Amino acid sequence: MRLLLLVSLLVLCPPAAPASQGNDTQGGEVARLSQMKGKVEVLPANGFRPEPAKEGMVLAPGAAVLTGKESSAVVRFPDGSRIALDAHTRLELTHRDEWRQTGGKAYYRIEPRSHRGRTVHTNYSVIGVKGTEFLVGDTSRVHAVALQRGKVEIASPKGRFKLFQRKQKAAFKDYVKHQRKAFEEYKDRVQREFLKYTRSFKLETGSMATFSGSEATRGAISKELSKDIKRLRGML
Repeated sequence: MRLLLLVSLLVLCPPAAPASQGNDTQGGEVARLSQMKGKVEVLPANGFRPEPAKEGMVLAPGAAVLTGKESSAVVRFPDGSRIALDAHTRLELTHRDEWRQTGGKAYYRIEPRSHRGRTVHTNYSVIGVKGTEFLVGDTSRVHAVALQRGKVEIASPKGRFKLFQRKQKAAFKDYVKHQRKAFEEYKDRVQREFLKYTRSFKLETGSMATFSGSEATRGAISKELSKDIKRLRGML
């Protein structure tokens, strides 16, 4: 009788399933930290106080990585994509396929995917990416997106861009030769040509876009950003 009662209780009240062992953080793993240098902190999702980062640390949706002065870190994703963060950079993993960069510089190497791409938000742009490599700068000296490989589409966070194209040096020198008298007065104006008002535009390999308010200017990647690309790309 006791044995029959015990069997009945096991059928009606099966043992509870063991807790999941593979979920280190709330919301699951989005990425991990590696190659940290200097002061690197992580602000947990819904957290108020950053905590010191550790090598191999799991990052969940909503977590943000913050690098300090003369610091750097690499964020690695399960599909092989990587982001190298320079000093004074904040990268928030808003969702699995949506990130926000505030301040500093970061180099993105995004692996191609068969389904939808990813989105990088900045204070001055919304960048749509799939398989590509590019640098985002958000410092006091430059607000820019420089495309090393592939294609990206850049949209305005609000309203429309007033889009300009920076003229080639040969064309600019030719203009100066014929308009030398008015050169100083119009120097800044003639270095770029107004194209259109637009909500979004695309960049091609080897080009960059700089931003000032609602104005965006396309042109070749500058020497300064080329050096940053080489340096940060070397971390990956």
